Amino acid sequence: NTFTITPVAGTTLYVFGMKLVASTNAAANPITIGTALNVNSSTYFDTTTFELPGASTGQHYDLAGSVYMQFLNCTFLVSGSRAGFIFLVNTGVY
Repeated sequence: NTFTITPVAGTTLYVFGMKLVASTNAAANPITIGTALNVNSSTYFDTTTFELPGASTGQHYDLAGSVYMQFLNCTFLVSGSRAGFIFLVNTGVY
């Protein structure tokens, strides 16, 4: 139930105009962007919407360490009440 967006090591990933929505049927279902293994990679998001539709405390955005990430004109939506964190930021440049 985890949605992961990550480039291959040493490459660049461009995402434009997409709406990325996590599932609502599990307690822990983050939207993960990048991994710690993305050596020399870059990820660019433009006019992209990210949505966490459930109220689960396990739902979060996990910025997981691409070397470089850029968010331009992006929207992050969080529905429902929650007691947990919304963003988890690991290593990388954002």
